[in-house]
Amino acid sequence: MKAAYLYGDSTPSPLTVDFIAFLKDAIDFAVYALHCGRRIEDWKQRASLFSEITEIDVERVRALATESLAVLDALRRTRATREWGAPQRRSDTESSR
Repeated sequence: MKAAYLYGDSTPSPLTVDFIAFLKDAIDFAVYALHCGRRIEDWKQRASLFSEITEIDVERVRALATESLAVLDALRRTRATREWGAPQRRSDTESSR
């Protein structure tokens, strides 16, 4: 059985929908949708920030790798020079004792 809706003066209404409840639900939904939209914008900003931070970190790691390779190359060249008979400081100081 359908619920009967009444006008403010208690006369019967032909309405079949509770518009006051519908309006409340519509406003609740609108508030929830706006809240979700704001959260989405916040997450987009955070994602953009994390992307920028990641790019900076990648550049730092690349610089560290380049620097590390340069140090290792210098060490390799130093060891190769010593292996071919170049004087070594430790040997020079030991022989002067």
